[in-house]
Amino acid sequence: MTRDKKITLTQKKYKQLKDEHDELLTIGRKLIADKLDQYREDGRNEDDSMFSELLQEKVLMEKRIEEIDEILENAEITDENQVCDIIGVGCDITLEKDGTTRSMKIVSGIEADPDENKVSEDSPVGKAVIGKKVGDEVDIETPIGTQSYKVVKVQ
Repeated sequence: MTRDKKITLTQKKYKQLKDEHDELLTIGRKLIADKLDQYREDGRNEDDSMFSELLQEKVLMEKRIEEIDEILENAEITDENQVCDIIGVGCDITLEKDGTTRSMKIVSGIEADPDENKVSEDSPVGKAVIGKKVGDEVDIETPIGTQSYKVVKVQ
């Protein structure tokens, strides 16, 4: 299944996914194949729970390989050093509400990480700020209702 939508990634995330993909294709597949061969050589029954777990691990690994294939196929690399006048993926922004500021980076859903203040372009915050610029007011839907913020910095 191929996505129509491009997935914007930083070069760092692209490389991380490519490395994971390559490792799964080479080391991961070989490791599981070797374990399966060993089970068969040991004369273990294929109904054995450990054998079933290994087969499940193989299925999950193949699904991850397919998922990464799709991401890499649809990846669009963003320039992390881009100058942002208008908010888009890859921009660092600061929002202000009642004298309190909150800084974040707008990223693709794949790179989103709240602990690192990386906000998905598809999140309520991301959707509200994409296309805005310094000085714009944005309304963000939150669980407690609509919150209004001002864009005070875009870089």
